[in-house]
Amino acid sequence: MVKYIIHNKINFKKWDECIEQSMNGVIYAKSLYLDNMSPGWDALILGDYEAVMPVTWRKKWRLKYLAQPAFSQQLGIFYRKKLPLTSVHLFLEELKRKFLLIDINLNHGNSILKQLPQKCNLIIDLKNPFDETKKGFRKDLITRAIKHKLDYNNSDDYRLAIRFFREIYAEINGVRRQDYLQLSKLCKQLLLQELLLVPCVKGTDGQLLSIALLIKDKKRIYYILGASSAKGRREDANAYLIYETIKQFSETKLLFDFEGSDHPQIKSFFKKFGAMEELYPFYQYNNLPAPYKLIKNFKERFSR
Repeated sequence: MVKYIIHNKINFKKWDECIEQSMNGVIYAKSLYLDNMSPGWDALILGDYEAVMPVTWRKKWRLKYLAQPAFSQQLGIFYRKKLPLTSVHLFLEELKRKFLLIDINLNHGNSILKQLPQKCNLIIDLKNPFDETKKGFRKDLITRAIKHKLDYNNSDDYRLAIRFFREIYAEINGVRRQDYLQLSKLCKQLLLQELLLVPCVKGTDGQLLSIALLIKDKKRIYYILGASSAKGRREDANAYLIYETIKQFSETKLLFDFEGSDHPQIKSFFKKFGAMEELYPFYQYNNLPAPYKLIKNFKERFSR
């Protein structure tokens, strides 16, 4: 039986143990991540935390709805042992009983739901020596970076990474000022746990050309955000940043998780690294009263 558990009744120790032991566990589902990116989140729990699902609700116009938190690519149902399709549907049916509007990404382990639209994530397995991994890279991947003698370094300045990203991509749809503040708070805590990486690339003059925010757990390195200046894009600074990061973590049991993307240009760029596709479902449900359904672009307005 799947039970709806409000936030202050969740056993967070059991929750995190389930995520860590899940076949499909990801960092976005850990309680620390959720506490920061979706404060007050609730949960659906099967049995004694045998399978769990975060309920990342929001409230607007006196209505509670279910939305994907910023900087949290995949959530959905997590399980210690693979679930039959009937059990997966129990989770979704319980959500439909609680919410009139649902707009969320499930995770790569929920691909059993074949009828749902699928989004594309891209990953690279870092188990092999770097010389073997880079055979899958496009030959001219970092040609201009080498020509311009770019400099790669590791940093811990997550505030700079977030600020640089916001300056370049100021109008990202759906990302609120509050989301950036929550991400910064999360990064501060992850840094103390040595789970945060902030690689950057500079020119010979010391000018910052590219920077990224990466989070590491026992399974993956997640490319949470990255940005390059116009000069950095001309000189392949971001490609060089990812190249050197993959090199640094080669021969580990980790996956490098690009966090997508279905955007043609971004997907094409990540494919230059020989990245493999990993699909995950997108789940929508709209049972709002008729007056709300008549509002043009309601879903987009509601998700902000």
